[in-house]
Amino acid sequence: MASIGHLDPRKSGSVSSPRSRRALAATLLLTAFAAAQDEKPTFQATTRLLEFSFAAVDKKGAPITDLRKDELVLLVDGKPYDLAFFRFEGSAAQAAPAPPALPPGIFTNRIELTGGPARNITALLIDSANTEPKDQMFVKAQALQFLAALAPQTHVAVFQLGQNLRVLHDFTSDMTSLRKSLKSVKVEFASPKLSDMERLATEADELLARLGASENSPLGGQLYTAVAGEANYNTLLQGNRVESTMTALDMLGRHLAGIPGRKSLIWISGGVAMTPVRVAPHRMPSQRAGQTNPAVGENHQKLIRAAAERLARSGIALYAVDARGIHSPADDLASRQEPPSRRGVFLEVAASESYGSDSRAGFDLLTTITGGRFIFGTNDFSQAIRKATADLHGSYSLGFYPRDPQPAGWRKLQVTVRRPGVTLLHPSGFSLDAPSGEF
Repeated sequence: MASIGHLDPRKSGSVSSPRSRRALAATLLLTAFAAAQDEKPTFQATTRLLEFSFAAVDKKGAPITDLRKDELVLLVDGKPYDLAFFRFEGSAAQAAPAPPALPPGIFTNRIELTGGPARNITALLIDSANTEPKDQMFVKAQALQFLAALAPQTHVAVFQLGQNLRVLHDFTSDMTSLRKSLKSVKVEFASPKLSDMERLATEADELLARLGASENSPLGGQLYTAVAGEANYNTLLQGNRVESTMTALDMLGRHLAGIPGRKSLIWISGGVAMTPVRVAPHRMPSQRAGQTNPAVGENHQKLIRAAAERLARSGIALYAVDARGIHSPADDLASRQEPPSRRGVFLEVAASESYGSDSRAGFDLLTTITGGRFIFGTNDFSQAIRKATADLHGSYSLGFYPRDPQPAGWRKLQVTVRRPGVTLLHPSGFSLDAPSGEF
């Protein structure tokens, strides 16, 4: 008699029996199915629609409101692309679709969540950080004139860049309220302040003249070191200002990014230096009187370009207005009344520093990339700003599908029109690594 505690494998449900094999197969199948259920499926879509806006104007700068899709040619890196859609978004555009309903008890004045017709969106940035105090009051007066002349239903926001970026008034069509906010703007002095190189150079020349010393004397060498040190200090401050200003433009771009269509950002500023100049801290023995050895300091082109590309990606067209306007020749020559014989090495240092602080290259780079305008050489800022708002009346949006696969990075964008006499203001490129369908 078999022991109770012993099972004969030949008579039990061992793995070798047909029934056991079927049970094991069923168990393995259920286990594999359960594991498959735990794995979340991954779907990848590489095709997306990219959209951007542009403005069309005629030879006189008046907006063009009747462009057709078949008149446009889109080139990406020199290759033609089909337009997936095209629409007019200027002043005569049709009413926008109703916005999504908000939860009960929730109210908003956010433009992208309110209904109504297409709006003209303009943001005004008063840059006190990069504008001389003597120019700030004039800028304020011109901006007030601009607000008084705006058409009804134009939505405007006003910001100020000083020690930090402030919202003076968010988007509204209430010009009375906007003017009240703008009147509260006070003159701000940049801290730390740039040294007045021309004044320092003139004082150094005058000191040498009073003492009867030459520029090649020991005293001349000491004065040169002092003046060159101030010039290089200015270069350092200018670099810091470039970084803080581009950060502020970045923040403002993110604030405006959620608003659909073309956004005009009008930046009234003295500008920032793209290629500051550094001067050797000591005169070289081989230098003659009246000679300096300037060298280009840190080039901020990459930093400025990156900021411009991010603005373009958010659909923002930058309109840079040179706050210095038109200066009388007397302004530039007031401190240069010394005879040419006394305008030696010190004023050469000042001239080198002044050349490096020229902001026009930075202005031009920012506006070209974003599809805006660089407005300079005028004291009528209100007329200059009106160009930006007028462009909105001839604004359009178009979209296309980028071809895959393409490496991430910036792509050159060009839009041409077959109609003669028409100029298009559009971003110069787009980024394929943008997180959404906007640039």
